[in-house]
Amino acid sequence: AVYRELFRESNDSDTIKYYRKIKGLVHEAKWQKYRDELLKVRNFGKTANNVLAEIYVEEQLLDRLYEHLLHSNYALLSALESYAKYLSEEQQQILVARLEKELCGGFSFNTTRKDYQNLAGRLSRLKKTCPAGKAMAEKVINYHLTKYRNRPALREELQKVR
Repeated sequence: AVYRELFRESNDSDTIKYYRKIKGLVHEAKWQKYRDELLKVRNFGKTANNVLAEIYVEEQLLDRLYEHLLHSNYALLSALESYAKYLSEEQQQILVARLEKELCGGFSFNTTRKDYQNLAGRLSRLKKTCPAGKAMAEKVINYHLTKYRNRPALREELQKVR
């Protein structure tokens, strides 16, 4: 009961520790039902909560992991870097597609090379994440190269990603 209360009230860095302690105390035959009830007592909400994602991975609840990533306020690129390997290709594609609008955002008139390097860095990370990420990165690169033909610094940074 104490660990359950600590799980419910602890900060994120300690939550997984209490989760594992509780798991060690509950009989294996009763664990699934107890686990599901335990996850309900703590309000994880829709915040960028790695703890819940880590529990889903540990418990091999990969459909729940996907739903959590799909409906949460994660920094999606970071989440994909951590969890893409646990998702199906179709799930990866759906999550990667959510990044397109953000990555194709226009540049204002006062952009700097640092802004271009930031985009190029994010695209490079996306390419390494999963096959769908590689395809999306190429799509975004082509978009920017077409839309901003007269920005040599942008072109130069994006060519580095290719």
